[in-house]
Amino acid sequence: KIFNDRWMSSHGFSPAQAGSTVGDALGNHSEGEFFHVRAEDSVSDALRRMVESDISIAPVLSAPQPVVLGEVIGSVDRSTLREIFENGDASASDPVAEHLGPPLDLVGINESLDTARNVLATGDAVLVMRDGKPVSLLLRSDLLLHYPA
Repeated sequence: KIFNDRWMSSHGFSPAQAGSTVGDALGNHSEGEFFHVRAEDSVSDALRRMVESDISIAPVLSAPQPVVLGEVIGSVDRSTLREIFENGDASASDPVAEHLGPPLDLVGINESLDTARNVLATGDAVLVMRDGKPVSLLLRSDLLLHYPA
């Protein structure tokens, strides 16, 4: 076996699970176009867009969408960007590529909501994959809205 089942599933190659899936939780998010920051965007532009969109963390892309996973070069966290800007460790014109955080975790579009919940236990967002390509961003708040109270 070349690829293990977890890898296949998290990269969106597995068939749909029984019950509600990550795809169900995407709601109004369209596949293929998702909130992101470009590597060359300035710290100030990234912060402004993240605040306007109420996004706390975003993937950083090295190419225009649609992208392949290799073009997702990391992530930026709004509070971290604000902190390094206020501390003088970053200037407003710095490209965000100079201040990257780790890549977001991955979840396959056909994976169960329980799997997504487990992956989101340590972060605010995950990158949703279909057939090995990033297609959407799933926020913890999207998942919370999908679960019954």
